Amino acid sequence: MTTPVTLKSFVRLLVGGAALLGVAACEQTGALGGDWGRGGYPQAQSSEDPIMMQTNAANYRAGEPVITRLTNRTGRRVGYNLCRSRVEQRNDEGDWRPVPAAEGEVCTAELRSLSPGQSATYSFRLARSSRPGPYRIRTTLEDLRGGPRLDVVSNAFSLTRDSD
Repeated sequence: MTTPVTLKSFVRLLVGGAALLGVAACEQTGALGGDWGRGGYPQAQSSEDPIMMQTNAANYRAGEPVITRLTNRTGRRVGYNLCRSRVEQRNDEGDWRPVPAAEGEVCTAELRSLSPGQSATYSFRLARSSRPGPYRIRTTLEDLRGGPRLDVVSNAFSLTRDSD
């Protein structure tokens, strides 16, 4: 079941996502996962927490689809839109920076939902001009009961050029 998103709620989602990015700007070594913590606030993933988003391979060639699976490992129903996820590349300083989406990609503003234990997949296509190196996918989950958003990142994967 999909839930239509109004312009007002979409703007709130964008503003909240921007605020979350400001808070999440610190280096993170893994995805955020598990259940929302005490008081309804997201908890950072510990080494015992399951990974919520995983790509189907560790290495890709430029232009090849990157397929990611998001699994709701929280105890709550969450809202998501994987086509609104951000692809990030690690720069020479070790910081993760967003990269432009592949040209021609179309994304709708619908918010879908996942119950605990359910999964969804999505295929990303990096631009053929993307630089080789480590990448990851970042997405935001919404607590459908009105709690805070949860920022989730995939495993890191490598992009190689055809000549590599």
